[in-house]
Amino acid sequence: MKFDKANYVKKDILGSERIHVGLLCFESGQGQKSHAHEANDKVYFVFEGTATATIGKETKELGPGACALAKAGEPHEIWNKGRDRLTVVVFVAPPEPGHPK
Repeated sequence: MKFDKANYVKKDILGSERIHVGLLCFESGQGQKSHAHEANDKVYFVFEGTATATIGKETKELGPGACALAKAGEPHEIWNKGRDRLTVVVFVAPPEPGHPK
């Protein structure tokens, strides 16, 4: 895992024609702004730390082992509002163009 105080780190782990798996590493205060993927579902799986995830209009705190699903077209964002580092595994299906297969 790699962290950067200037910006969160996004790393590709593996992928196929049908799914992409990545890793997000957030220092305290970092996050992904709200966005949506019109043709892709995304699952956030919290590996370490506590995430504040907003999917649509619902906001939840997610600890280690918890996950959240953003369906295609649904706005979503994730933030590290705690003091500790946050590590999240991300699954996107189908993968977006440009992700390694």
